[in-house]
Amino acid sequence: MSFTKQNIEDVRNDILSALKKVELKHGVLFNLGRISYTNTDFRASLTCATNNSGAVNTLQLEWEKYCHVYGFNKTDFDKKVNLNGEVHQIIGIKSRNRKYPIITKKISNGKQYKWPQHAVLLALGS
Repeated sequence: MSFTKQNIEDVRNDILSALKKVELKHGVLFNLGRISYTNTDFRASLTCATNNSGAVNTLQLEWEKYCHVYGFNKTDFDKKVNLNGEVHQIIGIKSRNRKYPIITKKISNGKQYKWPQHAVLLALGS
């Protein structure tokens, strides 16, 4: 077997599906990071956090932990906002990224984007 972009996505989805059972059993959340690959192997980081809040994924868990620091509410997670003329869904926060901490997903193509907090707050009308 040779790894390609498509079968790496299939492998990612299979890994995440397999981890769901462990998440439910132990009350944790896994985050499978970016996968880099060659024809014969691949690497990815896997992080895990406890899930005491009932969050669905690690991005939501991170959001609930840090949203107030950036002027957001917990309820702003998953909201749709208009940014640069496109509809985006707020899907997370990366507190280590000081310049672009807010993570969104563009509805039209499903890609993730990073934004400065002020742009997203403005789009929310806060």
